Amino acid sequence: MQKALDNLVDSGELQVKEFGKAKVYLLNQSTIPQVDEKEMEKLKKKVAERKAELVKTQGEVKDYQATLKELTAQLTDDQIKSEIEKYKKLVLLA
Repeated sequence: MQKALDNLVDSGELQVKEFGKAKVYLLNQSTIPQVDEKEMEKLKKKVAERKAELVKTQGEVKDYQATLKELTAQLTDDQIKSEIEKYKKLVLLA
């Protein structure tokens, strides 16, 4: 393993920092291609658009959840029929 790491250091892909007996290997950041400023602006714009889309979608989800909560709080048809029958019996007994 040591030879492989040393070969990567020699080729310039890695950098090594020595702290006493310990060695820390780091990626040589000069080998990473630089992103063009225009490309970076495009990516930032795209991220902003996606964030706005996310906020909109979260609002829609919140609305749907409120509607669902409202609908599930209502009685079902069978429950309504049962209540009607119950009250008809109460009215007839009175």
